[in-house]
Amino acid sequence: MNTQATRYLQQEVSKLRQETANQRVEIAKLHRHLDLMAKLYWTGQWIVREDNPLRMLDQRLQEISRVIDVEDSSLLYFDPEHDTLTFILVHGRLQQQLPGREIPSDAGVAGWVLHNGGPVIVNNPRQDWRFSNVIDEEFAFMTRSLLCVPMLLDGEVYGVLELLNKRHGEFTEEDAAMLSILGHIAASALSRYTPPGVPRNLPPTDILALLA
Repeated sequence: MNTQATRYLQQEVSKLRQETANQRVEIAKLHRHLDLMAKLYWTGQWIVREDNPLRMLDQRLQEISRVIDVEDSSLLYFDPEHDTLTFILVHGRLQQQLPGREIPSDAGVAGWVLHNGGPVIVNNPRQDWRFSNVIDEEFAFMTRSLLCVPMLLDGEVYGVLELLNKRHGEFTEEDAAMLSILGHIAASALSRYTPPGVPRNLPPTDILALLA
């Protein structure tokens, strides 16, 4: 076999190996997604029976952050009495600083999602007029990308879920769909404390106390 043919075969073998490696990565990713979807399904079935559903939500938020591969995530609870969003569950760099921190209900992308009731993907936040850099500046943080969905049940919005700074690639519609499932589950859990149509009587400080 001549040198040119040998080189060609070596290149083809190298390509096949790379394709096989890529397929293995995609299959592993698919398995993680399917496993998470199964967990979300059973969480939706059982969370209303949990003594402390916020702890289960915290676990699922951690898992969805790992599967979608983001650096930071949070659950913000809407307090209509004071017209604020309060950080309740936080994972990532600011998980010690943000719980209990309040922002106006119309602030940033989270506020837009709260009042418009739909998911938002922002892969270039500083080019999006809805983005607010108040938290970034206060904590020397850098938001590079974000995904935000409402926690919605029977027309009532209980707050929002956010994923920030996806490590590889951009946020996708599939990511938004998966997080929206958790958003609905979270709203179901929070409705135990504040049912739809009933004035909110549980302040964010009491919800935070449930995690203590």
